[in-house]
Amino acid sequence: MENHDKLDESRPAGFTARLWNVASVRSLKAPFACATIVSIGVREMPASAFTFKFDEDTVYVPENFQEYHRTFYALGRFYEEDLLRHIRQLERAGTYVDVGGGVGNHSVFFARFCKARRVHTFEPNKKLHPYVDALASANGVRDRIKLHPFGLSGAEKMGEATFILREQGDNITATVPLRRMDDVIAEDDVAVIKIDVEGAEPRVLRGATNVMERCRPVLFVEALSDRKRDKIMSIVGPLGYAMTGRVFRPSPCYEIAFAG
Repeated sequence: MENHDKLDESRPAGFTARLWNVASVRSLKAPFACATIVSIGVREMPASAFTFKFDEDTVYVPENFQEYHRTFYALGRFYEEDLLRHIRQLERAGTYVDVGGGVGNHSVFFARFCKARRVHTFEPNKKLHPYVDALASANGVRDRIKLHPFGLSGAEKMGEATFILREQGDNITATVPLRRMDDVIAEDDVAVIKIDVEGAEPRVLRGATNVMERCRPVLFVEALSDRKRDKIMSIVGPLGYAMTGRVFRPSPCYEIAFAG
């Protein structure tokens, strides 16, 4: 099994341990050598922004962006960049689906650096929506990202969702509207689906069987335990899907592809 949790030797010693400790994240403040301040137009956000380079391209990040992700950007990389680079290398054209879109890190990457014609972003935590809007607008891809203010599950109903509060280092559970992906996604060209919803991944997949059968997208699904991973495979395996052997860290995210 390919493992993508190898430490980047170019990072300072102890970098990974510090970065995943929320209290330590707070202590990582500007200035950073790899971050630059520029003036750009961002809708409803201050004009001053961080920039960093992704390969040869400049990525723009609003200065008052969410603190946890801003720390990664100020260090010159996307959050979960190893996963994102792999998805980019697949060169799959079509519609991308980001379930658990958070602040828009993955969605903006898909819209700007992958062959995504459109991105469906599902994020029921409305407090994060201004970050998605700002990050997408700053990078010129807001028109290709459809932000859905509800969660996904195996049935249309009101249900509980768990939100991670990065700055407080805590989780909260709230009641939010839930829908089935099969009832929302009408496109026939779904190429990639990424799901990271704090343990609710099997329920999301149960409501997406028609999309998977119709489009056969590559799946990138978080599973925090072997039991959860096996539950996921019990849903997608009968549809012809198999694990590729690639798993991305820090939280295990498995690549699952149609195998016939």
